[in-house]
Amino acid sequence: MASRSATVIGLGLIGSSIAKSLSESGFTVYGVDKNSDTADLAKELGLIESIGFNAESEIVFISTPVEEAVKEVTYALSNSNSSTVVTDVAGVKSSIVSQVSSERFVGGHPMAGSELSGPKGADSSMFKNATWVLTPTSKTSSEAYLKVRDIVSNNLGANPINLGADEHDQFVALVSHLPHIVAVMLMDIASEISKEEAWLLRLAAGGFRDMTRIAAGSPNIWPGVLIENKKSVVNAVDLLIYRLTAVKSLLEQSKRDNLMTLLQNAQETRLKLPKTYVKAEFLSEIRVGVKDEPGELVKVLSIARDLDINIEDIEISHTLEDGSGVLLIIIDSSKSILFIESLEVNGYKANLVDIKEK
Repeated sequence: MASRSATVIGLGLIGSSIAKSLSESGFTVYGVDKNSDTADLAKELGLIESIGFNAESEIVFISTPVEEAVKEVTYALSNSNSSTVVTDVAGVKSSIVSQVSSERFVGGHPMAGSELSGPKGADSSMFKNATWVLTPTSKTSSEAYLKVRDIVSNNLGANPINLGADEHDQFVALVSHLPHIVAVMLMDIASEISKEEAWLLRLAAGGFRDMTRIAAGSPNIWPGVLIENKKSVVNAVDLLIYRLTAVKSLLEQSKRDNLMTLLQNAQETRLKLPKTYVKAEFLSEIRVGVKDEPGELVKVLSIARDLDINIEDIEISHTLEDGSGVLLIIIDSSKSILFIESLEVNGYKANLVDIKEK
């Protein structure tokens, strides 16, 4: 079987993580970056096989800042094989898809990242179970779309969804761009106060740290993203100002009941946020024999908690004869052996069932 190949243009955190993930899934990956030191480092770390653009690549990922994306997409389309598909990862889509008219281009945006940067921050598991937005247009061929969707899903491990480019930009303004602005503003306020009151940052506890974590990421991509999506971002900022003004009024009038309603609604909505969707092929079922005694379920779940294993689903199957039962526990397959070994050390009998085999 001929080796599959890909080119990644832009070897920052996202591009390097794509390169690493593709390399580990069997692709021969070529890499390009305008900073030659970055490209050299990516090759040195084994993220890419060679430096340079490969015109015969099966797929080209454009992972540059958003303001450079159209130029690089155009270059890739003009200098690649007629069967090569091209996609990008920019956080704004309308301004890109409106300028690119090719059946071989599929706009994309992985909803993933970290506070790290560059090739040293590359993480091949970054996209596992992450939502990856695809924004095909009426000009996009079904073959190109299916190719990108297949690689995003089966080689990068993400969960692709389709959105219109305008829809995407409106939604990410609210769930991604606005939170980043809020985090930056909170840190800016804290920075100013801490110049006079040095103890302030020492008081920053969990809530403040959680709210501002994303401000620790590389700032380089954000001016371009925010300006390219300024209409939707301004609308989101206006909405937040309106809501903050309303809260300010409730506080000034000491409206306790209204504040409680607001807090309860927020709590209920937060608890409804969907957990990360995990594909069946990445899951395993662990069957654990348990006694009919108080606290058995808690003991088993505590073992999972101590191993930092997330329980995707759980069911109890009772045995009528002696009152004992079996726990049917669904977890990430990569943690299954560790979980079973720990269960056995703690006196439980457990066996593994791969869901894909059921």
